[in-house]
Amino acid sequence: MTEMKSVGVLFQETRKSQRKTVEEIAKRTKIHTEFLSAIESDDFAALPQGPFVKGFIRTYALELGLDPDHILAVYRRDFGAQPQQKLVPDGVLYPLKRSLWRRFSPKMLGVCSVLFIAAAFFVFQIILTSPNSFFIFSFLSEG
Repeated sequence: MTEMKSVGVLFQETRKSQRKTVEEIAKRTKIHTEFLSAIESDDFAALPQGPFVKGFIRTYALELGLDPDHILAVYRRDFGAQPQQKLVPDGVLYPLKRSLWRRFSPKMLGVCSVLFIAAAFFVFQIILTSPNSFFIFSFLSEG
């Protein structure tokens, strides 16, 4: 009976048989040596979350001449399908849609209307009671 090998063991055996170092692979793939070492030791908790793990595995497999789909199938077999995680929370890239009425409730619009009418009445009273009000109204009626 053949032993089922993990992703890390497959990568490590293939890399050593090709006489390549982790540093050489890191330079060619642009993947940090710490991440490659974590993959070879099957320490996927040390890697970034989400689609990065699958991307690292695919890139590493292609660099070593392995079938990336087969290696990803081994990864899924050993570590299960990871739930989809959002890289960016809702509302960061695209603002959450809110209707105009949710921002300005009818109560808020009523209060704003009353304040506007009170302010207009106050300004009108100041103009009428000022000593220069006759001058202002005569200037307006001449135009």
